[in-house]
Amino acid sequence: MTDPHRPTPPVVPGAVHRVEIASLDDHGRGTASLGRRTLRVPNARPGELLDVRLEHVGRHLAVGRIMRVAVAAKDRVEDTCRHGMECPGCGLRTTAPAARRAWKRDLVVEALAAAGLHDVEVAATHAAPTEDRWRAKAYLPARKTSRGVFLGLYAEGTHRLVNVEGCPAHAPAVEAVLGAVRRAIAHAPVTVYDERSQQGWLRAVAVRASSVSGRALVTLVATAPPDDAARALAAAIRAAASSVAGVGVNVHPAVSNAPFGGEFLPIEGETSLVEGTADLPLRVSAGSFFQVNPAVGTAIHDAVAEAAAGAPPGPALDLYGGVGATAVRLARAGRPVRLVEAPGPAVEDARANLAAYPGAHVEAARVEDALATALAAGPAVVAVNPPRSGLSATVLSALASALPPRIVYVSCSPTTLARDLAALRAAGGRVTSVVPFDLMPQTPHVEALAVVDRTP
Repeated sequence: MTDPHRPTPPVVPGAVHRVEIASLDDHGRGTASLGRRTLRVPNARPGELLDVRLEHVGRHLAVGRIMRVAVAAKDRVEDTCRHGMECPGCGLRTTAPAARRAWKRDLVVEALAAAGLHDVEVAATHAAPTEDRWRAKAYLPARKTSRGVFLGLYAEGTHRLVNVEGCPAHAPAVEAVLGAVRRAIAHAPVTVYDERSQQGWLRAVAVRASSVSGRALVTLVATAPPDDAARALAAAIRAAASSVAGVGVNVHPAVSNAPFGGEFLPIEGETSLVEGTADLPLRVSAGSFFQVNPAVGTAIHDAVAEAAAGAPPGPALDLYGGVGATAVRLARAGRPVRLVEAPGPAVEDARANLAAYPGAHVEAARVEDALATALAAGPAVVAVNPPRSGLSATVLSALASALPPRIVYVSCSPTTLARDLAALRAAGGRVTSVVPFDLMPQTPHVEALAVVDRTP
């Protein structure tokens, strides 16, 4: 919507336009029409009238930042984060929690409908226990500026770093360690990577804190293995924060937007933390995947175990099993379990976590390579937790062909989940339940758990 009495500003970075938000995209960002371009506005709600400053203008897409809310949506709430208007880390902090959870459920419903699964019932989104202070892991790129070394997040559509100090989503232990890292880096003799020259050592800093102990691991993402300067920095970090259990380096020399390289090297202290719950502790190494919100992650793993309990007696197969958070629960329930995970730190953690269960076996292999043999053993229940791309064609075909009595599927993408469920139903499966989880409150991310039973 444009005011006819106001001159139309140019469509260039820095210009301010008054727009009416038409809808939200799949990432929760408001969208509006800006001539022949689509305008994308974080923290906007449908129906709102906003004054938006253009941050990025491309041929078909523009990105803006809210300068003023002229007409607010009924479900808009105040953002308590001082960085909220420009930080890309959350995106839905201005949406009331109930409306956000309803929107996440709608994402799942719409994805299923698009795949032909109109009749599948989707439960209400499982709420997180806290709206803030849930993020147990942070990953912040580093950049050298005239004011010193800066850690932050890239602004929407740019490689401009935004300050996120005091982030309310970070667990207190994470935020405290980040403060110590910033102080240590300010006086460290290490060089900082420059994207333009592709020179420098430190690319980013990752901090993971345990929700069980409060201890933390710091990973310095760097272009080369650690040297004396890196070891001095590690010592300074540990001296600045007593909660830091260990510091390591991830070697990432490639010119790439990938967050990590393939090699994790210890510098000083411990290389793993204890995560999970007090009665079900799990070893998690610096290079292993573990849910960024441990409380909701625990709820999902418990829900998988509950769903698996409804399968017929027999062995379980855990694909993309990670550090064994699901497999431990299946083994504790008395099922023989076979976990398949790609070679790397997570599979070593899984072996440590399942060592107490004689009926558990951990296989270091790609799921595509191990699946035929694993399915030949006739598992009564198969748990899968694939990456955002979902099940590969090979894995999906094998599962559809074997169609075990029960498949419990954890997904971080409604679109690929719907695609895979449609294929399993076409092969004779019955989708008995789908439950979304608000794994990352204040963000557009939605996790979902689906159960597929073989039709009698």
